[in-house]
This record gives sequence, structure tokens and C-alpha cells, in this order.
Amino acid sequence: MITVFSKNYGKISCGSSITEGGKNKTALALRPFTYGRYELYTSHNTYNLRGAETIKSYYSIGEDVDKYMAASYVLELTDKALLEEEPQAGVFKLLQDFFDLIEPRKKAYQTLVIGYQVKLLSLSGLKASEGLKTEAEADIIEILKFIEDHKLKELENLALKPDTENKIRTLMKSYFAFHLGIENLKSEGMNI
Repeated sequence: MITVFSKNYGKISCGSSITEGGKNKTALALRPFTYGRYELYTSHNTYNLRGAETIKSYYSIGEDVDKYMAASYVLELTDKALLEEEPQAGVFKLLQDFFDLIEPRKKAYQTLVIGYQVKLLSLSGLKASEGLKTEAEADIIEILKFIEDHKLKELENLALKPDTENKIRTLMKSYFAFHLGIENLKSEGMNI
């Protein structure tokens, strides 16, 4: 089973006899951090993958462990936040923007993850700067407002201090758990 996230159809779980470990063009499109064209068919109310073609591979994400972990977390968070077969064009665009930004980035990956989290919450109808007011310091609220007021691509050069990143990450983790029921992600346990 694989999960495909489509702009027009949302998250779709489908069966496949194609493995990502293969060396053909279709197998390359099944790797994480790949934007592709996927041909699905239904059989007995189940989706199956017939073929796939890579449009863009964010291969270099896998060349840096910290970058890979940050991108893995974003994929898992997105998967948990979406319902099956619900179109989410805004989230699809946000995820593309995230990959476009993190691939060439050399540092401060968690700042970009925080930007993604804040934008994902906004697309869900929640504002982190409002929901965290009672728990966060004034400077944290200002950072969250800044992120909310700018497109993700406009945060390309933003790099928070590590202690600020850690404070916001802790707050965001509890916010996602409380408001969206998203907690205990596998990728969180693998952070280095």
C-alpha cells in the first residue's frame, strides 16, 4: 500500500505491485519526496496503481539526515492532518512550496518546519498566534504572527535561534495534539 496526495482528489491509499526499490521509471515515482503523475484504477472499491511518472524528484533531501528528518516529519504530519479523498489544493500547494524551499536549504530546517506547521493550521481554520496566547511569551506570539502574515516562500531566509525554535516546536506539538489529535508521530521519535 502507498499513499498518493493529489491536488484534485486529496489523499488516496492505493495498492501497488510496483516497489520503490526497483530501477525503472515507475519505481522512481514511488519514492518519498517525489512529485509525479500517477495512473490509478478502482477495483472492488479499492484504488490500485497502474503506473507512475516522475515530474520532479526532491532527491537531495535524502543527502542530509537533518533535512531528511524535517521533510519526513512534514510528510507524516500532512498525512495525519488529511482525510481520505478530500481535495486539499491549498495543502498540496503548501507542501510543494515546502519541498521547493527545503531542498536547497543548508541550515535552519526546523524554522521552515515551523512555518509549514503554522500555515497548515491556518488552512485548517486555526491560528497558532491566537491559540497559544496563554502559553507563549510575547516574542513567540510575534514570530507566529509574522509567519501567519507571510507566504511560506517569503520565509525562505528566516532562521530562528535554536532555543526559540525549541520553544515553538514544543508549543506546536501540544497544539497539534490538543486541537487536531495529532501526536506521537514516528518521525518525531527519530529526531537527532
